[in-house]
Amino acid sequence: MDWEPAPAINRTDADISLFFLSANAVVYLGQVDDPFFGAHKPTELDRGDQAYLPDRPVQMIGCADQHQFCNPNRGRDGQGRYQRCSPLTGGYVLHDVVHSGSLGFSPAQDAVSHRFLNAFPLTQIGQSVLGRGASALLASRTVSEPVQAPLPNDQWRLEVASWFNVALARLQGEIVEYATGPLSVSTEGRMFRENGTTDKAMCTQQKVRDPTGYTNFNIFGIVIMFVVGSIIIVISWVLEPLVGFLRQRFWKGSDYKRVQWLLNSTLQLQRIAFETTGLGGPWLRVGKTVPITREKHDLGEMYEYMDASDRHLRFILRKASTEDELTSPNTPRSDNTSRTMVAAMEDSRLFRLPSKI
Repeated sequence: MDWEPAPAINRTDADISLFFLSANAVVYLGQVDDPFFGAHKPTELDRGDQAYLPDRPVQMIGCADQHQFCNPNRGRDGQGRYQRCSPLTGGYVLHDVVHSGSLGFSPAQDAVSHRFLNAFPLTQIGQSVLGRGASALLASRTVSEPVQAPLPNDQWRLEVASWFNVALARLQGEIVEYATGPLSVSTEGRMFRENGTTDKAMCTQQKVRDPTGYTNFNIFGIVIMFVVGSIIIVISWVLEPLVGFLRQRFWKGSDYKRVQWLLNSTLQLQRIAFETTGLGGPWLRVGKTVPITREKHDLGEMYEYMDASDRHLRFILRKASTEDELTSPNTPRSDNTSRTMVAAMEDSRLFRLPSKI
């Protein structure tokens, strides 16, 4: 059958897409003057409300996709426009223009242009609607059984703008997937390897704007922070045992200070508390940072089942007895404290210290 399209859609400088809208018994709650969704035929709903039928059972709208490449390295004219650009035309004609070399592209520019040319057939505005059915229409969001809420007079513009935005998103996705690889490949899909060093270099030189935003940071500063922080942590682990070892080896006169420091550690204070109340039995490693019992004991359970008054009384009696034996009125308080700690440690067989302090 011979068919000659109308001049309006018979264009060689654009890629034409035609969209057909079928009414499908949809009625409108108000008159619609939009040329694509026009509805002016009065009718009534089952409950007697006024409604309107579409003007035509099928309506059509056409869109023309045009593309243009420019070479920014060729400068601009007096009006600020690039001096060397292709005409606004369809993707297939633009392909021939790029291959002709008339735009003076460099090898890198030529490779980038071919990436766009390969993506154009899949990102035309017609591809934004293909396979989506009624869900491709923004108007379908306000349809219910099958009553359509009133639409503005420029609804067709909103629909076309939505299709165009989808096409741009698909184009961006095609460009990104050149470097990342496709998200999915069907059994009939094909993948092409890069052709030449320029195509391969684009896989590692591509930058994409992050819609969620981004943050700049200094790698050198992060390295310094981790290095300095690691040094501080290591020093905190090593400094105390190192100082204790040096004082024990080279400063013999500081034994009582070292013992006082050791007894103030958390686990030693806990040991003294349990030992004072008679819990845990004989203790080992009492001269170390982590003392342990000779036998396995559940100290928490033992302490829990002791009578509260008994615990308090035994602790007070033990403390009072120790202070009475070691404290004299002529001895300074700081020396009394040291003597009490040393006596407690000797009683626990912690160290064998000189008899004179």
